[in-house]
Amino acid sequence: MARADSICDEQIDQAKALRDENVAVLKPKLGIAFDKLQAYYSANEDALTDGKKRSVELGPVTIGERLTTPKLKLPKDQKDVDIIVWLRSFPDADRFAKRFLREKVELDKQALIAALKSTETPREGQDLMDSEELAKKGLTIKQKDEFFVKLPEEESSGQDTPPAASE
Repeated sequence: MARADSICDEQIDQAKALRDENVAVLKPKLGIAFDKLQAYYSANEDALTDGKKRSVELGPVTIGERLTTPKLKLPKDQKDVDIIVWLRSFPDADRFAKRFLREKVELDKQALIAALKSTETPREGQDLMDSEELAKKGLTIKQKDEFFVKLPEEESSGQDTPPAASE
């Protein structure tokens, strides 16, 4: 039995090595294909989507653009620590700053994004004052479109091909 296990382990190792070699050869080609699909989509977006959709099925894949995850954008001359000091400077800092700071004393960027994000319902009361105060400081939300390619077998798992590094 030990010999059979040893042979199986050896064959598995060989298969993994072959897979790694194949992936190493394909990876640069996939990057080139991704770049070409992105260029094709950019040049033909209106024709492909009729100006109504953000993605299109193209053979066995879906290509298109989608918004990236929101990121908090600080004013050019400011760092996290500057915003922390500013948040703590308010007379009611316990209430105001605690909403946007974590125990580790760092900006709670998700809370700041939520406070700055436009909503369907108009903001009222403290929520309105908080978002106005943050906006006065120059805090904004940065979000952009990113190109993606969705392969059919990934649709059920919810995973997409990672975007090409364009920044």
